[in-house]
Amino acid sequence: MLKDIAREKVAEFPVLPFHLRTVSAESLEKSRDTHLVVAALIGIVAFAATITVPGGFKSEKESSRALLF
Repeated sequence: MLKDIAREKVAEFPVLPFHLRTVSAESLEKSRDTHLVVAALIGIVAFAATITVPGGFKSEKESSRALLF
C-alpha cells in the first residue's frame, strides 16, 4: 500500500517514504525499568512532602524546657 501511495501526490505535494526506527525488546525493558525507578522516587518524595509538618515538629517536653530557660 505504501508503494502505491509513494507514487501519488497528496494536496499537490509528493508523498515521500519515511523510515521508522526499530527498537529492540531489550531497549524497551531497560526504559521500562528506568521509568519505574524514577516513578517510585517521585512517589516517595511526594509522600514525604505531604507527611512532613511545616516548620518542623516540636514535642511538648522541648517546648516546656524552652519556657524555663
